[in-house]
Amino acid sequence: MLAITEMFVFVVEDEDRGEELLGVRRHGRWVPLVATDRQRTAEMIPVAEQADRPYRILRFSQREDITEKLPKRSHKRGAVSAVSVALAADEDGDEAIVTSDAEHLPLVCVFPSGLRAMIRAAEATGQAFRMIRFCGREDLTERFVPSIRSMESPGAAVPAPGDPSSSPHP
Repeated sequence: MLAITEMFVFVVEDEDRGEELLGVRRHGRWVPLVATDRQRTAEMIPVAEQADRPYRILRFSQREDITEKLPKRSHKRGAVSAVSVALAADEDGDEAIVTSDAEHLPLVCVFPSGLRAMIRAAEATGQAFRMIRFCGREDLTERFVPSIRSMESPGAAVPAPGDPSSSPHP
């Protein structure tokens, strides 16, 4: 069985609320840009760049099952320090992110205030699931995005971290 061991999330800075997930509108619903591997993260970069806002790619790699011990309810905003996700086994026994029934939206949140709604949505799918929180924040924007661009353009030079040309953001 393959297990999800890390989460990648795209975040943007909001002047009033701190960081928040970057998402796109699909079929009238908000879909967060999150992934469980580098390949899917790379596929989301062009979508993130269309948002026309500076973004960062964060990796969370410390996994903790919180199904039995949900955090206290909180409406505090600020920096994204963890990402919570509903995970279930797919038909092959591999872990997959639970998606909502009708819209197939990934059930993830970054603030404790969203956990209860996410649990209700996961329960509505009828699947057995576990609530998993990923901590251990690491900003991969400067290292990740240039390496993805070099994969898209074979032979392209990868700028060194800290090189102003390595950032896709204005």
